Amino acid sequence: MKLNSRSDVLWVYGKPAHHDFDVLPRGVICVLVREAATREDIHGGGLVLDDVIALVDPVGREFSRVSILDAFANSEGYAEWLADTGLPEGPDVLHTNSIQMQEDEGRLRALLSIRAIDTVAMLDMGAREIVWAVRGPWHMQHEAQIVDGNLLVFDNLGSPGQSRVLEFAGRAGEIVWSYTEEGFLTKGAGAQQRLPNGNTLITESENGRVIEVTREG
Repeated sequence: MKLNSRSDVLWVYGKPAHHDFDVLPRGVICVLVREAATREDIHGGGLVLDDVIALVDPVGREFSRVSILDAFANSEGYAEWLADTGLPEGPDVLHTNSIQMQEDEGRLRALLSIRAIDTVAMLDMGAREIVWAVRGPWHMQHEAQIVDGNLLVFDNLGSPGQSRVLEFAGRAGEIVWSYTEEGFLTKGAGAQQRLPNGNTLITESENGRVIEVTREG
């Protein structure tokens, strides 16, 4: 929903929004939505939750949408990632939990963190397909971001007993920066943001704190 400075509701987008959204410079809102769907290619035709990217105009009207499951199925090299051996049991087969939009020369792409399959993926909105997808040393991750060409991820459970914030060269190459400390753990949620001064703002959700960390830790 959109509110003004007096907290009056200006409009409400009524679809089942999930976890995250991003806003393009021209005011278009790109929001994650979840909807039940029956798919013959997943779990033998059972009911699943399809994660969808909906494009909403500045006054709250949806004008386009892309199914993330369809984007995998349409992609050369990534359709097999929907095989039952790679998906969790039950309907929540993706649980996409973050979206960061990138727009370059008229091409609109969405960087996605897909928690249930430990995947970070780039989806081309025009082609409606996955451009690339990677799995790394993270597990049940959140808040995938491209920062200065590097991949920044909140790794909830990839290290025994601790959460981490990881920065990779490129898509998921060498780890060029990381942060953790004794007792730093949030099994769900969690986020990070690279600040203009080079520090990283980190939300450790389950312990209820926000910390600012230098490059030196």
